[in-house]
Amino acid sequence: MQRQVLKLRPVLTGKLVHSLDILTLHVLSLLEYVEKEAEDNPFIEFDEQEGEVRREKKRDFVAEEIESWLDMGSVDIGKYSTKGYREPPDIRETLQEHLLTDISVVLNDEFQLGIAKQIIYSLDEKGWLKEEPEEISKRIGVDRKSIYEVLNKIRGLEPSGIAASNLQECLLIQLERRGEKDTLAYRILKYAYEYLLSLDKVKLADKFVVSEKDIEDALKEIHKLDPQPGRPYVGRPQYISPDAIIERTFHKDRADYIVYLPELNLPRIHLSPTYRQLLEKPDTFKPEEKDYLMGKLQKAKNLLTAIEQRKDTIRRIAEYIRDREISFLSGEGPPDLITEKDVAQNIGVNVSTVSRAIKDKWIETPRGMFSFSYFFSHGRTAEYHWVLLLIEEMIKNEDKKHPISDLSISQRLKKSGFNVARTTVVKYRKTLGIPSSSKRRVVT
Repeated sequence: MQRQVLKLRPVLTGKLVHSLDILTLHVLSLLEYVEKEAEDNPFIEFDEQEGEVRREKKRDFVAEEIESWLDMGSVDIGKYSTKGYREPPDIRETLQEHLLTDISVVLNDEFQLGIAKQIIYSLDEKGWLKEEPEEISKRIGVDRKSIYEVLNKIRGLEPSGIAASNLQECLLIQLERRGEKDTLAYRILKYAYEYLLSLDKVKLADKFVVSEKDIEDALKEIHKLDPQPGRPYVGRPQYISPDAIIERTFHKDRADYIVYLPELNLPRIHLSPTYRQLLEKPDTFKPEEKDYLMGKLQKAKNLLTAIEQRKDTIRRIAEYIRDREISFLSGEGPPDLITEKDVAQNIGVNVSTVSRAIKDKWIETPRGMFSFSYFFSHGRTAEYHWVLLLIEEMIKNEDKKHPISDLSISQRLKKSGFNVARTTVVKYRKTLGIPSSSKRRVVT
């Protein structure tokens, strides 16, 4: 067992820093990451005038973020929460950055920190795990026990409820952290979750042999919990900087589309020739000093390679989107949803690489700015964007005194050939940011 751990250590430390981290980071985080690396590594130098460009960009970004927070006010995190104003987190941090900082205090073992990074970068915007622990175990070749040991450490961090696999687990973790495992609210969540989802107070009261008033009180406690603990850290998209650009050009009256990465947003660095020359003079340093500098040089080379790989991966994904979405780019309708598997096979990488490459990334197109995820199905049907457009159109043209219900929308969609259940209509309506019919009703 000890031999296996020693074998895995280099995979989960050096390789992660320069592939997983770099690929997952969006532009602004990448700039900050490289700046920090340059402070600690004498072999990393920025191109001339790069430093001033970065400082100006950072100042503009912070000003934009502060203004956005003032405009946003309190954060509405959904129907399960009745919280009032919440002290905003450091808006310069992503959820991943916040958790990586905190977990480094809890864990001091490089092997466990490598596992922690894999788990933390598998969290979605809600703060939930996108992969099951067993899947992470298989993907990185580490036993499940080690995965769960680190996962439990992460679940002990703030915000409470982080790194859950689903809503039920997210809420249970929060009650456990509050020492409320013996409460009726906890028992309802753990042993009668289906009844909770249907809000069947009678069945809940019968099951736990309590009054409906007790059930109502327990439900109020559950509704105070946060179903999306990672949501307050989704601050950066208020300031959008594209990771790739699809631009329309014209050649002999024919529209064409080119893909490129905006160089202004990418860190321009090179290896320091001065320190490399010093290393080539063996009498300049003691053996231990030379070993130290050789390690720094290798790390700098790895960083340069990782940045180039990141650029190449994002560019190829953007080119695949360009080739598949000509109709959308031409303004002829919504996009055809693609899958991460299709992209991975086309550009010759793993599905997990595509998933990490599109995370928190934006692409500028002739139709506007979109997240990369906008073009991916993620389990949605091919008609997803069409259905969104139809729902939006129905509500736009409704009688404001008698707004159309979700059930009526579902029935109309079925008549149009789209088999969409009422519950799905509710989800899509919320995706569009449209309130329920009762809240849309105009009373004169």
